[in-house]
Amino acid sequence: MSYCTQSDIETRIGYDELTRLSDYDGDGLPDSDVVDRAISDAEGTIDSYLGERYKVPLQTVPDVVKNACADLAVYQLQQSRSSVTDDMKERKDDILSWLKDVAKGTASLGSATELEESSSAGGVRWESDEQRFGRDKPL
Repeated sequence: MSYCTQSDIETRIGYDELTRLSDYDGDGLPDSDVVDRAISDAEGTIDSYLGERYKVPLQTVPDVVKNACADLAVYQLQQSRSSVTDDMKERKDDILSWLKDVAKGTASLGSATELEESSSAGGVRWESDEQRFGRDKPL
């Protein structure tokens, strides 16, 4: 399942801007293969972080991940056109910082209760035998 679509990107930046960034063949239309490649790169980046804590690719995509994917894909498209601004770079850095926090467990994916945690996720599990001694259990 894709984390975002061309339509999600178009909603964020508008049709004209999407066309400007992805129309490599000059036909006045967004090139879907260019957009798909940017989305795939963004998903790979997201999975590289979330894979520390969750089973990826995510089967249920929270809105926060969809938005992050769209923003990273736009950054990829901007970068290929050499038109990255300081604000765009800061947004990308903020997303990567948030992804690092999610991987460490200090940030969440929102309502991620249905997301399956990876078996390699960090954490501690304590188990012990039944209590043998104590006030209520004589020797």
